[in-house]
Amino acid sequence: MRGEVFGLRAKARTAGLIGIAQGMLIARYDLPGPEAAFALLREGSQQRNVPLRVLASAVVTAPPPQSDDEWFPGRGTHAPPPDTAFLRSYRGDATDRRQIIAAALDTAIAVAEADAGEVHLTDPAQDHALFLEAHRGLDAAYWDEVALVTEPPVPGALAQSRLAPVAVPDVAADENLAAHPAGQALLAAGSHAVYSVPLITPERYCTGTLTLHRNDPGTWPGPARRAELLRLASDVAAWRSWYRRTVVLDALEHLHQHRPGRDPNGR
Repeated sequence: MRGEVFGLRAKARTAGLIGIAQGMLIARYDLPGPEAAFALLREGSQQRNVPLRVLASAVVTAPPPQSDDEWFPGRGTHAPPPDTAFLRSYRGDATDRRQIIAAALDTAIAVAEADAGEVHLTDPAQDHALFLEAHRGLDAAYWDEVALVTEPPVPGALAQSRLAPVAVPDVAADENLAAHPAGQALLAAGSHAVYSVPLITPERYCTGTLTLHRNDPGTWPGPARRAELLRLASDVAAWRSWYRRTVVLDALEHLHQHRPGRDPNGR
C-alpha cells in the first residue's frame, strides 16, 4: 500500500511539469489540445527511450526550435559516450538511462559496503531540485520523504550545496537531521549512518548525488573507498552530461520532426 501511495504522489509531483510542457507544445505547434500534446510527448519518450518527465523537462528548458525542419541545426556527429572506468565495466547500452543509474547505484553500494543506497538527479526545470531516481534496501516511508529534495539538512542536499561529500556517522546524534522528517524516516528504516557524494561535472556543476546507508552508526567508509566513490561519482556525472547533450536532444529532435501536421518531406 505504501508503495502504491508513493507512486501516486510521484505522479502528482511531475504532473505540473508535464502540463507546462503540454502547454508549450500546444502553442508552438498549434495542437488541438492537451491530449495531442501528451501523445506527442509519449511518442518521443517511447521512441528514444527517454522518461516522460525527463523529456518534458527538456521541452521546458531547451531554447525554441531554430528551424522548421530541425530543432538543433548543425549538431553534426554525436560524441561517443565518455571513456570512463564505470562505463567500461558496465559494458551495456549507455543510452539506457534506467540501467545505467541502477548499475551506478549497485556499484556504489558494493564499493562502500553499504546496506542500502539511493540516487538523486537534478532537474533544471524545477530549480535543480534533487529527484529520487533509484534506491535499494529502503522502505516506502523513506522514499516518500526524499522523492523530491530541495534543501538541507537532508545529506544529499548538503552534498549538492557544498559540492563535497557529506558524512553523517550517527543520524540520531545529528540534531538537525534527527528532527527532520527525512531523518526520522531514516531511523525508522534502520539507517543510522549516511554518506552522500555529489555528482560533479568538470565545470563544477552538481548534477545529482549518490547516497549510501549503513544500519550501524560509525565513521565510514574508509579513505580508499571514499576516493573510489568520488571517481565513480565523477564518471556518472560525465555520463549524465553526455546523455543530456545527445540522447535527450535526439528525443527533442524526434519530437520536433514528427509533430502532427509536419510534411515529412519538408515541404
